[in-house]
Amino acid sequence: MDKIWTFAENESVENEKVDMKPFAKPTGRFFEDVATLTRIFNVKAHPGLKESAYNEPKENANGDTNGNLLTADHHEEVPKDVTTLQFYKYRLDRSSIKITFLALQHSHQIQTLKLSNNGLTHSQFDTLITHLADDHCPIANLFLDWNPIYTDDFKAGDSVPFGSNAFYQPPAVAEGETEPLSQFARLISESKKLQVLFLRASGLKDKDLRDICYVLKPDSGHAMNKSLKVLDLSYNDFSGEAV
Repeated sequence: MDKIWTFAENESVENEKVDMKPFAKPTGRFFEDVATLTRIFNVKAHPGLKESAYNEPKENANGDTNGNLLTADHHEEVPKDVTTLQFYKYRLDRSSIKITFLALQHSHQIQTLKLSNNGLTHSQFDTLITHLADDHCPIANLFLDWNPIYTDDFKAGDSVPFGSNAFYQPPAVAEGETEPLSQFARLISESKKLQVLFLRASGLKDKDLRDICYVLKPDSGHAMNKSLKVLDLSYNDFSGEAV
């Protein structure tokens, strides 16, 4: 029986000095590699990284392929080729993020990553950008919906009052210094293979929009994303002037 994943327990595990020799020969089969990495990191399997979450139950009230009569409530799990990873409403601890992208480097059939309402913090967003900037990352379609960037002390759970978590605010810039790029603009600028990016209802402001437009220009001085084809910024808080 699988041990139950909890964010706090996985997040507390040190993963910077893990011996990666047992992963010297990845299989290229995503969930097998995830299982190996989970053991190496000595953490619990994240719900979004379990193969059972991607199998489809199939009902058959007449008979199976061998002609045996099946009851109407019979369920048979049908394995399918997974091309999309989905993390809905589950926080991503740092070990699970690292395991995900290590396994993805050898599983190029998975090109879509869907994150929704995950309580992403500023440091987690930095980590996400680093992984997407890797030449071996296969993700071409990224859905970051309902994911405003929170401060690193974000708390989840039913006991946390709605709206009590603070959004990340960049530190003030001294006079004469250049204001750093928005995290969302950095994501676009540094990601190597992104073709589709959805940022719906993720709390983007005017500065995010200006910076995104800036890094899509050839003369911006930053690494211009030349692969992006679809960008959805709906349900964000832009002024008419910024638009």
